[in-house]
Amino acid sequence: MNKTQAHEVHGGLTQTTKMPCQSYSLPTIACITGFKMREIAGSICASCYADKGNYRKYANGIEPAQHARLVSISMAIADPEYRKIWIQAMIISIGDDDYFRFHDSGDIQNIEHLELYAELARAMPKCKFWLPTREYPMVSYLSLIHI
Repeated sequence: MNKTQAHEVHGGLTQTTKMPCQSYSLPTIACITGFKMREIAGSICASCYADKGNYRKYANGIEPAQHARLVSISMAIADPEYRKIWIQAMIISIGDDDYFRFHDSGDIQNIEHLELYAELARAMPKCKFWLPTREYPMVSYLSLIHI
């Protein structure tokens, strides 16, 4: 599988100008906790940069790709064979990078989504993964079951 084929599997990666690494963005409309927090004045999600213009100005290119990534994650969770392909595609796309960021937009959807990311991280021990999230109960749960 080459990088073009890998991007077709997982929906492609993003490169933000403020981070020295590639990342993987999802649509903010799919943020479970963030969707509620954006209505709370002063919360981190109320001033979400992805919802306040930075990504909106590229709506024709960014948002469809974010939804494609979300679909690819759902497929990887539902189908064990596709999961293997998704992880291999991500490994190819990340390559030898030292760092990788989940998510410059969006958040984890469920425990299975977080476990998919954990499986990828275990497959790439030399890469440091960063996952900013507001889904603390999911992260706490996964930490407990893997201790």
